[in-house]
Amino acid sequence: MSRNSDYFLLIDSGSEAVQSKLSTSGIHHIGKRLDSGEENWKAITRLARSANCLGVIAVFYESTYGRFASDLKPVSDEIPIFIRSIEQSVVDGLLSALSAQPNLILVHEAVLGGAAIHEGLDSEAEVEPPASWNYGEEWSDKSARDHFGDIDERVRVRANERIASAGMKVTPYKRNAEASMLSLAFIEDQQSNLLFRLYVPAGRLFENESAELLRLFHDWLASVRGKNVRHGGYTTARGRVIEFYAEDRADTTELQGEMQRFQEFLSLVENPSEAATLLIGLGVTPQRAGEIVSRYVVQARRLQIDVRHERERRSLTIRQALESELIEEVVDVPEEVIAEVVDQLLPDGPQLLAVRSPKPLVRSASLVVYQQFIHHAEGVIAQNIAGNAIHGLQASELETLIANHAAGFEQGELLNALREFLDSSAPQRGRLAAKQKLKGFLISVGNKGGQLGVNLLQKWLEAQMGL
Repeated sequence: MSRNSDYFLLIDSGSEAVQSKLSTSGIHHIGKRLDSGEENWKAITRLARSANCLGVIAVFYESTYGRFASDLKPVSDEIPIFIRSIEQSVVDGLLSALSAQPNLILVHEAVLGGAAIHEGLDSEAEVEPPASWNYGEEWSDKSARDHFGDIDERVRVRANERIASAGMKVTPYKRNAEASMLSLAFIEDQQSNLLFRLYVPAGRLFENESAELLRLFHDWLASVRGKNVRHGGYTTARGRVIEFYAEDRADTTELQGEMQRFQEFLSLVENPSEAATLLIGLGVTPQRAGEIVSRYVVQARRLQIDVRHERERRSLTIRQALESELIEEVVDVPEEVIAEVVDQLLPDGPQLLAVRSPKPLVRSASLVVYQQFIHHAEGVIAQNIAGNAIHGLQASELETLIANHAAGFEQGELLNALREFLDSSAPQRGRLAAKQKLKGFLISVGNKGGQLGVNLLQKWLEAQMGL
């Protein structure tokens, strides 16, 4: 994967483990610091924009946040917020360059979440002390707060806005060990040219059909687009992980476009002439295009039949469960209403890589009087769509938070992360990544209120892995 001129860019990062990993792999790395002047920031931007940059690992500290937000005006002339300012065009250029490369952006949760992150935490909760902590005192969340203090709230909000507007996702961490493990996993993924990794919980709606759709996509990449892509993964008792790896690093940037072309092609296979025209437009010979279309017509129809049967089977199971519950609660909801609600809410089929949420419900006049039942049915159907029943009070509370505060693809990603995190037989790196994704979500929710309950869930997340 690496030529002599290729490198990883480490910004305020690079533990001994990370540097050792890169050196052992024969990959050059360049270390830079953001505690520097504008010329160095411009140099970092040029390094990040280079075609030789394999990826970026950056840690944004409180001081970095201050410089991202240096366009804020001081509260008063006597109390300036910042010591060193950076022109905002330089900040924008840096963030834009970083977002254009594969990146892992790490931010300590106390910086990402601010003072509210400390509320309700156990003052004796053990965390890893910084290297400079040598006072012989017991290290806890309280002592960490006393040592670091709280980031200025205006700075925190402004910097987070700047990072988000650049299109970057931040990964929170609490201990240096977490940051190191996440960095090592990121490097391994870039080395192997990971295209995507998808955790599919056991029992998820269209579980097998989703796997078949991904198999067809893999075949499309190889036979139609001529790309050498490896299809890997593993299976546990509670789910499966599906992974695609590219042989050529350049192919990792084209995945989204290939997915769109593949989905467009599948939508046309019932019209062979249009499907063949699409293939010819992609450079396939007319004879070869006809052969491919003929093969995919059969496979697509088989998949459609499987999807229809799976939907009918799951619909019947859900309706029977709802009817049984209504008998026990002595609630009078007609069978036709139950059938209509279930049919409206259940997705029609799987999506490539996406985790579907229940469809929007059209509340006709006949359904208006059954609001309580509809709300319950939405929860039951969401559980069937997501797969793997959630057990335990904290896990259920987190699932409810996700349902209430996330939507669309993000909600599906978070629900899958929760199930992968709860899968104790899944590899630690996958569970750690899932945990940090969930913690990032909790921090964002905590900033909107209810911080005590959110912090308790964060502590529960940490306790499950001993990290």
